[in-house]
Amino acid sequence: MLDSQLKTDLLLQIRSGRVSAYDLARGLLDLLGLGSFEAVVQASPQSCPKTFRRIFSQGVPMCRSDLPEEAQEHRDTLEVDVSLTALAGEAKVDAQQALSAVLRYGNPMARVMGVLEDIRALVLHDCRVFNPTGLFVRLMRSGEDVRLPARVRAQREERQEGTREDPLPLPTIGEWVKYQGDWLIVEAVLERKVRLYAPPGRHYHYFVADADTDVPFEQARALPRRATPPEAAPSGGMRLSVT
Repeated sequence: MLDSQLKTDLLLQIRSGRVSAYDLARGLLDLLGLGSFEAVVQASPQSCPKTFRRIFSQGVPMCRSDLPEEAQEHRDTLEVDVSLTALAGEAKVDAQQALSAVLRYGNPMARVMGVLEDIRALVLHDCRVFNPTGLFVRLMRSGEDVRLPARVRAQREERQEGTREDPLPLPTIGEWVKYQGDWLIVEAVLERKVRLYAPPGRHYHYFVADADTDVPFEQARALPRRATPPEAAPSGGMRLSVT
């Protein structure tokens, strides 16, 4: 049986969108020692195998021991930005879809926030948006941007002119920047993008082709940075472990 505090914590994680029902189901199966699809089917042959297959294909492991060693740090430093949920509410977009776009599908936070900002602008200006959540999902899948009406673009430009500040400097070659929960090193400054490299031992080195990631200047300027390599086990971020 789970103690009352653990049940309360898990319930809060689900309501806040940080953990899906698939994640919770997979975590509870792990607690019972059923860490694979085959083991669950053998233990419960009367149950629906399609349901178990869906749990293991969509659920994220919640037990540290189930993650590859090189991915432990990335899992521990997953950060959920509270402003993302708030912005999704203002844009009338399902917060779970917004969180999944970042945590499950790996979209850059700046991209997700930008799309939500545009959809919120449509909603605030009473533009015809029948299904904001559906529009958000389609834009994230296609990579397209919201086509704002001319009047919305004009008002946005006026506000930007009034609040424009000097842009932050670009990170320099050799600096470490935090990108999607992992610390990467600046490898090159291209014409309009900054190329980040994930050395061996970093999450991106194992899960991104060529271990390189190109980030637009606007996004690169806002990334947290440091001059020295990060520690082996950096602290901070959201931690959710079930042992």
